[in-house]
Amino acid sequence: MSDFWPWLPVITLVQTFLIWQRVLAYLRYFQQEGYEHLRFLRWANIRSLTDPAFWLSIISAFLFLWAPTTALVLFVSGAVILGLGQPDPRHSGKVLLKLTWRATRVLAVSMVFAVSAWIIVTNLYRDTGLRAPLISAAVVFAVLPLVLIAANAALMPYEGAVQRGYEAEAVARVKAVHPFIVGITGSYGKSSTKAMLAHILQFDGPTLAASGSINTLMGITRHIREELVFGHRYMIVEMGAFKTGSIRRLCQLTPPSAGLVTAVGDMHLERFGSLDEIVRAKSELAQAVPPGG
Repeated sequence: MSDFWPWLPVITLVQTFLIWQRVLAYLRYFQQEGYEHLRFLRWANIRSLTDPAFWLSIISAFLFLWAPTTALVLFVSGAVILGLGQPDPRHSGKVLLKLTWRATRVLAVSMVFAVSAWIIVTNLYRDTGLRAPLISAAVVFAVLPLVLIAANAALMPYEGAVQRGYEAEAVARVKAVHPFIVGITGSYGKSSTKAMLAHILQFDGPTLAASGSINTLMGITRHIREELVFGHRYMIVEMGAFKTGSIRRLCQLTPPSAGLVTAVGDMHLERFGSLDEIVRAKSELAQAVPPGG
């Protein structure tokens, strides 16, 4: 390895840069799947084995056997091109990566795990000289989705404690402000209905309604902590669900005084499993509305 020592810091730098770009890309979809491991794995499938970065590492490692310098130039230049050519998921795409505190923590721990794995595998193959970091690069790119899952699993005890604290704070805020809460759920039209109802109610009193499709437990929790203040007379809560029990949890956080079900259909059928299960999930809002609501 000493014969090629100037290459080592260069390889380390471009490899770290490319890992960073790939982790960001995977994190976008991990976040969209609600940090659910199995759903993310089903989405990832064998994508990492079709990643150009993986094949760049494999080809460079084999080429190193016959033309070491050419292989190193190929890897470094290819990694730079792939890294710079990858769109930033924080600023491009239909659904942007939102670097919340949780996403930031998963990103940081994933980078630590990925770079550590690259160093460990490189040391295992150190007898092969500078072919070692090329081999380890292929290994890291192949298992990168698993790295995100490992990082999230390591953070779960901490994340659970943080989320419980945030929920308790949001519950206390709702009790203190005591707005008239209207829950909205359905398979279609939740966000549009929320916007129209908010426009109507604001003529009767200050009304809080999140912009966009904020309809998950932690999304609504954050919205309450940041936006709900004394003086709000109405609060409209969009309630999404991917399984039974989700809307029940949201109703515990924001007890509805009234409820509105827009429509029930086969959206997210792959998660619920059946239309009957969707009906049961959506009916949790109706069950939570008090008599006369």
